[in-house]
Amino acid sequence: MRKPDIFADLSLYFPEFGGRAKPLTSDFRVPCKVSRTATNAWDVRMYFDGGPIYAGETRRVGLLFLTSEGEQAIRKAGKFFIWEGRIVGEATVCTKEPDFSG
Repeated sequence: MRKPDIFADLSLYFPEFGGRAKPLTSDFRVPCKVSRTATNAWDVRMYFDGGPIYAGETRRVGLLFLTSEGEQAIRKAGKFFIWEGRIVGEATVCTKEPDFSG
């Protein structure tokens, strides 16, 4: 697997607030928007350790972008939203790569 382009702290909304009913699993492909009202979205693959991410949970994830345009837009925005026909979560771009060495 290629090294992630960006790391972000991702939070999934509870279903009663528009979030997804099922947990998110690693290697998930999803569109991301730079604002709630943006018409453009960019596809990313999300990778993470530690099992699925459940509603209400926040986790650091690695993002692999399918286009450099998407990476640049998300990096510049600093915050983005996960889109699945509606906004189901949000994330903040990490300013430095996490250290998983323990």
